Amino acid sequence: MREVTVDDQANFLVRFANGASGAVSASWVSCGRKMQLAFEIVGTKGSIDFTQERFNELRLYTSGQPKGREGFKLICAGPDHPDYGPFCPAPGHQIGFNDLKVIEVKTLIEAVAGNGKSYPDFQEAYEVERVVEAVHRSSAEGRWISIEQ
Repeated sequence: MREVTVDDQANFLVRFANGASGAVSASWVSCGRKMQLAFEIVGTKGSIDFTQERFNELRLYTSGQPKGREGFKLICAGPDHPDYGPFCPAPGHQIGFNDLKVIEVKTLIEAVAGNGKSYPDFQEAYEVERVVEAVHRSSAEGRWISIEQ
């Protein structure tokens, strides 16, 4: 046993320059979760929902659906999606976490060779760190903090 120096649970609110708002939650202790690396984006015309626990699925909701038919549409990964085909030439077989790591290394090698871009790059990592620092300052000071501050 040793001292734990990271937060078990973190939640914060965000305001974007375009007026949109959001909430971010992170937890090491969510009971029942195995890999709930997830996002849900809700807009005025629809929503999109993803969780890595259901790695090959994306849920899409669009407004304006017929009455009685409202709901999320399930989009399953298949050979029509980039990087899926080399692993599974037919739909319904699903790629896995290890396949994702191969795809990430391929993308990195292509970027180093000058044939594409790796995500995230150092600039994007720096921007993420600016957000994390603003969240820490906001918590310590009990007020909204702008990234530019």
